[in-house]
Parts: sequence; C-alpha cells; structure tokens
Amino acid sequence: MVDWEDPEVQFLSAHISLFVATLCVGCYIWEFLVALWFDLEVIRRKRGWRWALLPYFSARYAALAASIAGVRVANVFKPIDTCSGWWQTIYACANIAMASGSLLLILRVVAVSGNRLWVRLFLIPFWLADVGVWLRETILIRGVYVAELAACGTVDTANGQTSNYISLSLYVSCLTIVIAFLLRNPGAGLVNLLISQGVIYFAAVLVAYVPAVVLFALDLNDSLSGLLQPFSMVVMVTCATRMYRGLVQFDDKNTDSFAMTSTHMAWGRNATTTQTRRTRTGSTENMYPPGLMDSSIEGATSTNTPDLSRSHGQESKATIENARRSVHVVTV
Repeated sequence: MVDWEDPEVQFLSAHISLFVATLCVGCYIWEFLVALWFDLEVIRRKRGWRWALLPYFSARYAALAASIAGVRVANVFKPIDTCSGWWQTIYACANIAMASGSLLLILRVVAVSGNRLWVRLFLIPFWLADVGVWLRETILIRGVYVAELAACGTVDTANGQTSNYISLSLYVSCLTIVIAFLLRNPGAGLVNLLISQGVIYFAAVLVAYVPAVVLFALDLNDSLSGLLQPFSMVVMVTCATRMYRGLVQFDDKNTDSFAMTSTHMAWGRNATTTQTRRTRTGSTENMYPPGLMDSSIEGATSTNTPDLSRSHGQESKATIENARRSVHVVTV
C-alpha cells in the first residue's frame, strides 16, 4: 500500500505535477499563437463586433496570463515570500478564463435550445455558483517556497474540490441538453449536425474534467490533487474558443451567429426550406437549407449558377452539388 503522505512520494508527485503544468503551459501558448489571426482580424475591424467576443477574449487572455504566471512559480531559484501572491494571481486569471469559457458553452447551449427560458434559468445558477466558489478559492489559496523543486508549491489544494463538482455538473448538463435538443431535430444527418454544432467540444471538456475531479475527490496529497487542474483549464478554454471561432469565422455579418438559433433550427425535420429530391436512378438527394450558413451558400450559388440554356436535369444536378459543397463548411 502506497503511503501518499510519505515525503519521497510527495516529492515525486510534485515533480510530476510540475512537469504536467509546464507541458500544459506550452500547449496553450501554441494554441494561443495559432489562433492569433482571429484576434488580429477583430482588432483591425475586418470582422464585425459581437458581444460574445467579450467572454471569448477574456478566456483567451486570462488563460495566457495564468500560463505566464505559472512559468514564474515553476522557476524560483531563490527563496521568496510572495509565493501566495503569485498563486492567487494564477488562480484569479485561471478562474476568469474558466468562467468565460463556461459562459461561451452556456451561450451555445441556450442558442441550440432555441433560447428556452427554462434552459437559462437552469444553467445560470450553476455558473454563478461556480464563480462564487472560484472567488473563494482565489482568496484562500496559499503558496510556499519549495527549495528542492526551485518552485512555489501550494498548500491544501483539495479545498477547491467543491468548484470541480459544480463545474462537472454544469458540463454534464450542457452536453445532455445540447444532445437532447439536436436529437429532436436530426434533419439532414445526425452525425454532421452534432459535429457542426460543437458537440465534440462539449464532450472533450467533460472527458478532461472527469479525471481532475476524481483526483480531487481522492485527495491523495496536495500535488496529486491539483495534478490535472492545468490540463482541464487548457482543454476548457481551447474547446470553448475553438467552438466560437468555428461557428462564426465564415460569417462576417454583424449578427452573432454563435448565439442565434437559426443555425440549428434550419436543420430540423420541420424546416420548410429542407427538401428531398428523387433522381433518375431512384435514389434521393437532400437539398440542405440555406439558413444553415447563408454566407457559404451564397458564395457557392454565385460562383456555380447554371446557365439558363442548360436542361432541367443539369440545373437540378448543379443545385444539388452546390448544396453538398456548402454543408461541409460548418463542420468545426
């Protein structure tokens, strides 16, 4: 039986935790840089301003600040008495990033649900409770200098497990609600619909969060309790921001398609613009609705409009091919 409180085991656990944190910092900095083009387009006003950009930028840059502060606490070559201050900075920035990322997920769930009032009333208390507990964690976190690691460590990290339980419940609820509403309107293909609406990102956040919650619940030692906390934060921010970019990068209009319900509702079986056409061979072809992504379909039809001299069969074939090409634009 392993004694997790043994000094040697704690020292090894601290080394592993430090390695994982450093790896996560490197991964997030890479993710931040490869998506910097989107930020620059917004700053240069090449993209219209959307209010959902506030949590988007807050999540990205708060996570970057937490990563930079994490590099600092991992490289302390002489004793300092500001370890607690540094860790409070890390927690504050990381929690802002988590809160902003969670808000992006909630906004998407509300949009997919058709802006249902009960969905908002159900999810917002989860988010507010998370914010309150994160604020408490930031105030109570304490750090100490560890000479053997040349770094600042934390003390009694298992106190933050309450927020992990709340966050896990929130993400499970988000994924369940999204899938439930999409299953009610499978439309032109359930698999493509689930991917295009960002369900894969909800699932990734949930998968990353479960092991972190398990380690917090076990409370083996301070290092292992917070081992996967940086990983869950990076996955959350990455998935939330990528989902946002993926759903709006093809739409340069001022209307925020990320928070609109038309992107989803046009896929439903009751959508009036969805048609099925029978070909000469007897098979059927789906005519996908233009409401799915107006800008992409307009571009496809404008560049591939059939000539009036063509036969009726050629025009139908060209229209179907245009719709096929346009549907792949929304998979993110």
